[in-house]
Amino acid sequence: MADFYPAVDTSAVESTEGITVDDYNAILTAAQADPAFAEEVGGAINAVVQPDN
Repeated sequence: MADFYPAVDTSAVESTEGITVDDYNAILTAAQADPAFAEEVGGAINAVVQPDN
């Protein structure tokens, strides 16, 4: 599961309004423990990274 989420330069998280590094790490930890949540998180990430045209 850890391979699903790439390592992130924490400066990217720190410069994003509305999320802290601790929040980001907590989300990833929860996703690693819960496959259904991991799918939900993955979908949300994909929507942001590769939005529909």
